[in-house]
Amino acid sequence: MALRLLHDGVYENLKENKSTPPDIARRIINIYLMFLVTLGCSIGYYMDGYFRHSSLIFELSYFIAIIVGFLAAARMKTVHFVALLVISGLVGLVVEHTNTSANLLVYNNGVNDVTLFIIVGWMLMMIVILQLSDLLTGWIKDLGIFNAIQGWKVLPLSVVLAVFAFFFSCEGYLKPAVGYNNGTVLIMYAAMAALGLIYSSRHAIEWNASLMVTGIVMGGYMELIGSVAGFWSYPLGGTLSVFFALTWPLNTMTVHGLAYLVGIDLGAYEKRGLLPKKIT
Repeated sequence: MALRLLHDGVYENLKENKSTPPDIARRIINIYLMFLVTLGCSIGYYMDGYFRHSSLIFELSYFIAIIVGFLAAARMKTVHFVALLVISGLVGLVVEHTNTSANLLVYNNGVNDVTLFIIVGWMLMMIVILQLSDLLTGWIKDLGIFNAIQGWKVLPLSVVLAVFAFFFSCEGYLKPAVGYNNGTVLIMYAAMAALGLIYSSRHAIEWNASLMVTGIVMGGYMELIGSVAGFWSYPLGGTLSVFFALTWPLNTMTVHGLAYLVGIDLGAYEKRGLLPKKIT
């Protein structure tokens, strides 16, 4: 079973890729960049002191994410890979600083602000979400479950935004509390939602749904294992803030939307050669 999963997940995903000299050079550059991301993860993890109370499941999950990252690096155009890394880092810087400044999120590293580990963590998360969304989109298209509603492109994000607003209110993030200023947070997430809706309106519903599902699952999982390990906590929530799990689809749409605005379409998953040709 393990060998079959390795075959389907790696060999089938890469065998369609070209091996011309420019493609080989592209892969080498991307793999070096991914190595720098991995190095940044390791250095940041040490600098933040998380190794002192490390969680085996968190470290194992991070290791698997890095493997997925190298697979994605081998498939993507260098300009797309660089754009994904840079935009992810910049968006992560703004979002995390805004949330920690508003006292919605507390990092238990003695700094409680954006650090190297947070920035490269965002980069890695966005790479993994992109890679898994490619696979999920192909499977969804093969099933044809959205064939009758192809025009409803913004439906997946609209549903997420409705649930997001519900938990934003019921978990207490809508009402200002001691040390909590929600004005900047509201403006930020409103802008992210608007950008996400624009991006969604220009891409297939299957792709949009895949980003939403993958963002929620991966974001929620990461938030949970990090909270359990004691790396961060939620002053207005418990072990897992559902609101923060739901921010990851918006985070993803923001990164993809900004890349799209500068002429880089990360939603063109067919061009990355991930899926076998029988899937259309």
